Amino acid sequence: MKKTLWNAVGFAIGLKGDPVLARRFRNQTNATAIEYGLIAAGISVAIIAVVQGLGGKVASLFGN
Repeated sequence: MKKTLWNAVGFAIGLKGDPVLARRFRNQTNATAIEYGLIAAGISVAIIAVVQGLGGKVASLFGN
């Protein structure tokens, strides 16, 4: 399924005639690492938002 999808996409953008570009376009070796990096970045943004939202409340608790 993936191979036929990439072939269709490659054909649609004109890579069908150039095997070197088509091979590079279909190369998925680092896709998983990039996806994990994006997930980690999203989790980091969520943690930063929560910490900033609760930071003042926690500081006031310890200040009392």
